[in-house]
Amino acid sequence: MALYDRISYGMHAWNWDLIADVLPRGLCPGDADGIVVLSNGFFAIFEGKRADATCPPPIRKGQFIAFKTLSRVGNCTIFIVGGDNRSGEIYWLRVMGPRGDTGWRRANLEEFRRLVWQWGEKYSKLPPFWEARRENDFATWSW
Repeated sequence: MALYDRISYGMHAWNWDLIADVLPRGLCPGDADGIVVLSNGFFAIFEGKRADATCPPPIRKGQFIAFKTLSRVGNCTIFIVGGDNRSGEIYWLRVMGPRGDTGWRRANLEEFRRLVWQWGEKYSKLPPFWEARRENDFATWSW
């Protein structure tokens, strides 16, 4: 289900303050904006960063390390967009996944949608990730 009603979303979202005092350095859950998990175990993480058209947004070191690590597992792709979340304008795009890291590049909503569609088409047709890994069938996944 897409996020059509931010108020409703907020009312149904967990308040993770209940573990705030046990996490280091004031961290809290929510460092990724969205996740899609396919039935075969492949998944995509979506992260939005505020940015203008003049320069790509920064990614904090800890989040970057986590994204880089996840992208190397073989079943995870991270889409990071930079733009204006209120207007939906996208100026920048970075994709980290089994095929590497594209680095920041200029993009728009159409290109982002096309890449997400291509991701879904490719990865939804693969056999389950855990079976390919268990059988050492490295042809169906990569680092």
